[in-house]
Amino acid sequence: MAFSHPRPLPWARLVGALFLATGVAIVRNRKGQAFSLALFGLLFVLLCLSSIPYELFIDPYHNYVGSWTNALTNLALTGGAMTIAGSYHRGQGQERQGPVGSWPEKVALAGKIFFSITILIYGITHFLYTKHLVPLVPSWLPYPFFWTYFTGGALMGAGSALLLGIQQRRIAFLLGLMIFLWVFLVHLPRALALPAADSQPIRSLFTAVVYSGTAFVIAVLSSERSRKRHAKGILGTLTASCL
Repeated sequence: MAFSHPRPLPWARLVGALFLATGVAIVRNRKGQAFSLALFGLLFVLLCLSSIPYELFIDPYHNYVGSWTNALTNLALTGGAMTIAGSYHRGQGQERQGPVGSWPEKVALAGKIFFSITILIYGITHFLYTKHLVPLVPSWLPYPFFWTYFTGGALMGAGSALLLGIQQRRIAFLLGLMIFLWVFLVHLPRALALPAADSQPIRSLFTAVVYSGTAFVIAVLSSERSRKRHAKGILGTLTASCL
């Protein structure tokens, strides 16, 4: 992950350590919600105090949407952390309150909005910067311009549908599946082909994995069945949805 900060190394290490700790906590199903909230807090602070101010006041190309890639990535990762945190329920003590629901549901809703905004804008960039994205299409696929436009349209449609609450479960699942396929078709081959000194393909690879996972979590949380069952975190929610 690239942070737009004059001295990003300490922050990058801190965020990396928190990502690792959060992943371990989720897998072990111990304090996963607390670690996810802590990760959200750190990413949100960096987004507000580093990425956005850099684009507004330092980056000379801030008028171009493509220059906001780092800020959009941080926005999506912040939304992913919120979505994971909101997937945890503590049982009967957190009943729905009002039209939105309990506080975990509100956190998950805000996370979905953050994530969907990034997906929508990423879709737009596929039409604004087509010539820069076409080379990313695997050479064995015909009609690279078509696949670039198709991906852009799919991202725009998915982001818009999630923001408007249209067919959220189905759209989020298809979005996660598409990004998951591109992990192996685009990002992994690039990461293996380019020199190890070039960290951008590695960052793109893991970022795509996070995006795919976030979309799948949104799909699960959008299902009526998952709403009726009190799952123990995201692993429990995924398990419950498969039963």
